[in-house]
Amino acid sequence: MRLSRLRSHMTPSYSCLDRKTRQPRLWDTWTGETKHILLSCHVYAVLSVTFSADWAFIVSGSMDNFVGIWDTATRGLLYKLGRSSIASKVTSVAVSRASTLIAAGIGGAKCTVNLWDVATSELQRTIKGHSSPVYAVAFSHNSKFLALGSYDDTAVIWDTATWEILHKLEGHPGGIYSVAFSHDDRLLAFSCGHNGCIRLWDVITGEEVGTIRHS
Repeated sequence: MRLSRLRSHMTPSYSCLDRKTRQPRLWDTWTGETKHILLSCHVYAVLSVTFSADWAFIVSGSMDNFVGIWDTATRGLLYKLGRSSIASKVTSVAVSRASTLIAAGIGGAKCTVNLWDVATSELQRTIKGHSSPVYAVAFSHNSKFLALGSYDDTAVIWDTATWEILHKLEGHPGGIYSVAFSHDDRLLAFSCGHNGCIRLWDVITGEEVGTIRHS
């Protein structure tokens, strides 16, 4: 698929992803041209990348047990969050709306999510409770909630003010590989294993409100 077909904005924007190499890349989504290759701090495959909401930095997570934080303007590496606090592959990364926190889902035997302070690069919190790797993390648009999806067939919504579980959504055979909030933060969507389903849940009540099936 050519990236030049992804013209969804009125002004040129960038896409960041890894293809076949260990380096995250920046593409112009209007022209499909490679704008920059982020000289990698990673030595194995990059599994997840995301921009901060203010576009100030890019976060990458890799199978080499590291999280990289890159300056969008200079393309330089700001921080490399290391093995001592991760000790397993990083499967998913997310940034809070205010660009103050980074969340990283940890695979392997850890089955946790680490939260770092962007300004200091210090580990703020480790979320435990899943019995299998966490493959998906997402902040709500107002940053009041953090959603986690795991191979243990559950999705969990955390309250970021109290760091208590708001809802635990269970019974999704095959694991959960992707989670996303609606723009009004009323709904949480996530993929369910290999059954071709996307399930929708009410964030406040914790009730399922619908299922979308791929034909």
